[in-house]
Amino acid sequence: MKEALKTLSTDVHDFCGSRVERIDASQLESTFFLRTFVLPSRPVLIENAARREGWKTEGWANKDGAYLSDLAGDELVTVAITPNGLADALTVDDATGVEVFAQPHQRRQKLADFFRDLRQTRESGAAVVPYLSAQNSSLTKELPALLPDVSPDVRWVG
Repeated sequence: MKEALKTLSTDVHDFCGSRVERIDASQLESTFFLRTFVLPSRPVLIENAARREGWKTEGWANKDGAYLSDLAGDELVTVAITPNGLADALTVDDATGVEVFAQPHQRRQKLADFFRDLRQTRESGAAVVPYLSAQNSSLTKELPALLPDVSPDVRWVG
């Protein structure tokens, strides 16, 4: 089993690469986006997407999450936590030195509490990495109160 996981990890790395490309939303059109990122399952950081789509997300970027907490702070969200940011991937277990296939610890908590924990993690320099992780859309399934700030469709996605 261990050898099969190593092979899978190597194959995924070879296929998808190990870096995340950055691209400005103004340079995207649907065929390019689908061909380059979606079909090969390659990660991408899309910059200025909210501006291009005309979304009302000015308050979303404040680091303490105050705006989002005001809108949806009591909503329960799925939070994943990893010790090093690696999940659904091979990583070395620090306690045993053995390579393992890691999955994140998941918990449900209020969005406002997630922002508090995220802030405390940053301030303390802790190695844990918390992130929102609901499968198939944290936004639409867990945070519908935020939907009036965004459009239901993204034109360049398809």
